[in-house]
Amino acid sequence: TENIFVGITSDKLLAKKRAPELLETYEQREAAALEYMRQVNPWVTLSSSPLTDPNIPPLCATVEEFDAIVVSEETVIGAEQINLTRKELGFHPLVIVVVGLLTSSPQFQDGSKLSSSELRMRESHS
Repeated sequence: TENIFVGITSDKLLAKKRAPELLETYEQREAAALEYMRQVNPWVTLSSSPLTDPNIPPLCATVEEFDAIVVSEETVIGAEQINLTRKELGFHPLVIVVVGLLTSSPQFQDGSKLSSSELRMRESHS
């Protein structure tokens, strides 16, 4: 409620996404994420850094002061792995807050998840 750290996927990790040329830069995505967080809660202290390598534990795994992690349904396994790392280090486990996935537009009746790749492809064809 007082301090929020935002891990933002680095450009390197997004290089194999569909239509990478349509991706915003790390700096643009970082600015947008932090601005959104400021609009939600202007009194919170924000910090961020890039997530650069899936084989290197993120800061929340190796810094004891973290209390919680917010993840999507698709990344719960990663949060559980973070808690295993924290346990090995003698830290308390993080509270894992899972945010559900949004489904695609009602025009697509298959109920597939809404993805940034899908949105970029739609935008590039409009």
